[in-house]
Amino acid sequence: MPLKNISITALDATKKGEAVITEFGIEGGAIYALSKQIRQQLNEGKQAVCYIDLKPTLSIEDLITALKSKPSNSSMSKYLESTIHLSKAQLALLKNQTTQEDFFNNEILTKKIKALPLHITGLGPIDEAISTTGGIALNEIDNNFQFKKWPAHYAIGEMLDWDAPTGGYLLQACFSMGYKLAEHLNTL
Repeated sequence: MPLKNISITALDATKKGEAVITEFGIEGGAIYALSKQIRQQLNEGKQAVCYIDLKPTLSIEDLITALKSKPSNSSMSKYLESTIHLSKAQLALLKNQTTQEDFFNNEILTKKIKALPLHITGLGPIDEAISTTGGIALNEIDNNFQFKKWPAHYAIGEMLDWDAPTGGYLLQACFSMGYKLAEHLNTL
């Protein structure tokens, strides 16, 4: 189930983008961009908490006003879908994280829509990973990607320990490192 146009916060980082709910957890660009912070939280406290803003384009005040305008004969779920424009996936998440009593309390519901806590208890298996961390520490190479301890030996791209972007951005970063290294080697 894709969650589009959301904002996700972990620690002090905020990322906008899409997340996808799977039977195993949550993934997607917004989650991937926060993976370093999530990993740090998991390593420190066994659980990471991200907050999903299900309606980042609506202010808290606008949301409260909209919820107060709900006709008394309208179901809250249908109203949230039709007027607030929550998707079925967003509504399912909201219901899962809210008691029935809180679901009908406009103030609590507004807080949940703007900052729905998502408790992350672990990372996916490495054999299913898009990319991984680890590799050669950046402080072990110089500005030309040469090993400080082993002259004339180089490492670039995913051989390095860095939280690389995914997709075309990762490819571009690797190509750029290769280009810079090639330029350096041509000057020797």
